[in-house]
Amino acid sequence: IFIYGPLATAGYLNDVQGGDVTGYAVRTTDESTIVHLTNFSWDLSAVSSGFLGATGVSTLSRWLIEHLHVESLQTSGNIFSWGAGAGANINMRDISLVNSSATPSTDAMIVFEALEAVSIDGLYVLRPNASTGHIIDAYDAQNVSIKNVYDATATNNHVFFSYVGATGPKNVTLENIYRITSTTGVTNSIRNTTYRITNSNMNWAAGAAASEIIFENITGNIDTANMTDIKLTHCTGTITDAGNFAGTLSGWRTAAPAAATSNGRKGQYAFSATSSMLYVCTATDTWKRVIINTW
Repeated sequence: IFIYGPLATAGYLNDVQGGDVTGYAVRTTDESTIVHLTNFSWDLSAVSSGFLGATGVSTLSRWLIEHLHVESLQTSGNIFSWGAGAGANINMRDISLVNSSATPSTDAMIVFEALEAVSIDGLYVLRPNASTGHIIDAYDAQNVSIKNVYDATATNNHVFFSYVGATGPKNVTLENIYRITSTTGVTNSIRNTTYRITNSNMNWAAGAAASEIIFENITGNIDTANMTDIKLTHCTGTITDAGNFAGTLSGWRTAAPAAATSNGRKGQYAFSATSSMLYVCTATDTWKRVIINTW
């Protein structure tokens, strides 16, 4: 399906089933400004380029893709690939991506470059255990919102979210991002500024400088190296720092520190219900406490 040309200012495709193409199932150019795809079921062969390839995205492009299921046997390539478009908006809802190849692609399933806004709400992913390709690679996009994700792969040896390029995305919200709890998983990588990551059992780190980051309700591990201006609330995994920590790390720890020199960062606090103690971290690995009384 090729959406192209001066007349392709709007394209609407509904209730489509097909597959086994050698290129992309849907291909567009920069002259395609409004595209709505809904109720798709598509099979990709081992030699398919992917489901959607959008190169030279128009600054006026508006995409809505909803209720899509893709079964892939790809051994290389992305399922979705968007080129740069400074004013382009991508909106995806209720997406299911399954790769069952014996030699799965090591490329990311979803790739988007410098776009104005990206919204993904409702994403189910299943990949072979041997797959090391990322799920989402984000270039210099901004206003990125990814919510309600479940990675059902039994052995998660692939990254769910990673930045690409010299800058990375900014103004990013990642909410309700989960994998199968019985697996250890690998670490997701962020970069740039203004992240809010809430409700996730995955591991998180910054591959390069990242700032203004809020973590809430994270049960995975967080490596604060390369991060500044961090706030943690109800984060129960291991919080580590490779020595590049700067700024104030604040928020509740679930467990009270065992000793005055327990691991901690300035600004953290904890409460012990059994001893009625309130603990405050006043400097790196330095805790003080007070007894809380009724009155």
